[in-house]
Amino acid sequence: GADVGKQIDKLAKEIHETEAKAKPGKPSRVPPGKYAHLGYLYAMQGDKIQSRQCMEAEKKLYPESTRFVDGLIARMP
Repeated sequence: GADVGKQIDKLAKEIHETEAKAKPGKPSRVPPGKYAHLGYLYAMQGDKIQSRQCMEAEKKLYPESTRFVDGLIARMP
């Protein structure tokens, strides 16, 4: 519903602001789990493409999260 949309807007804005502050050549300092959370919210709205992109971004930034993120993907609708 609308609440999910608001959460998506808020998280996406926070991630964008964090990435905008990143120094060239340095990895983004988006906190662990933030991309996965955003991806999950997109999945709740039925946006599989955006959801997958967020999940992949989480795994790229935090390779140690791969098993967790793959488990989330497997359980998504």
